[in-house]
Amino acid sequence: MLWLWHVTNPVDEPVSDAALIKFCKEKYDPVIRRSDWEEIESSFSLELPQEINVYPNPFSDHFNLAIPEAWIEQELTLSLVDITGRMVWETHYIFPMPGVQNFQNYFDHLSPGTYIFQITGKKATVTLPLQKY
Repeated sequence: MLWLWHVTNPVDEPVSDAALIKFCKEKYDPVIRRSDWEEIESSFSLELPQEINVYPNPFSDHFNLAIPEAWIEQELTLSLVDITGRMVWETHYIFPMPGVQNFQNYFDHLSPGTYIFQITGKKATVTLPLQKY
């Protein structure tokens, strides 16, 4: 019996989802039909999540949310969840233009610790860890 081992070296830098899909289309014959691939690619924007910035982190009683142009003029759900999974804050917001929005006077009641900040838009969801001190 012959065993073939394929050793894969770690990638030096992150690979985008689009590059991974392209690689799979070119190198493998997936069970998924090409029309399914095209539908998946067109229904999900691959660039949105990397553009959100929340600071300062750790925060005390406020934080700033920097929203790029790709996220404007749509209703966003912003939520903060504690480590037990309990939602401690949620709001809906529509940013009319790119920029920084300050969120304050919502977090004084929170205990210091780690929280999960989630931003959900039409095409993507971003989840970021936030530390309150």
